[in-house]
Amino acid sequence: MSTDIGDYQNDQDTLEFMRDLREEIIDQYVTILMAAGDTNCLESFHQHLNQIFVFIEQTLKIEGYNDPRIVRMIIALVGDIATQFSYNNELKARLTQQYIEQGILMLQQQPDQDSKEQAQYTLVAIKKLM
Repeated sequence: MSTDIGDYQNDQDTLEFMRDLREEIIDQYVTILMAAGDTNCLESFHQHLNQIFVFIEQTLKIEGYNDPRIVRMIIALVGDIATQFSYNNELKARLTQQYIEQGILMLQQQPDQDSKEQAQYTLVAIKKLM
């Protein structure tokens, strides 16, 4: 799995490959989520939400909050999930986890406008569920 890096701590090539893989997975989750929303197939996506949040949390544990680009991708995915599943009260607990709040705060403190806008988009989407 792309979040299981324990055996590769000394293999920089493998770590870089796994980092690229995690980024691609995040990007594909967004694409699939948008396609599911456009085709009224969100219920098919819904069954995978718990695993997606596990993946997000583990990715942030591995990557930390040092790379604004990765945090921005993750927070964008979280915002899109909150927007697409705005009717889902079960998501409240997932969306208010400390690791998500920390990602939003980190983006709000970045100097670039894109990070600030992404943080705001996700924050507004989450607040609509509350």
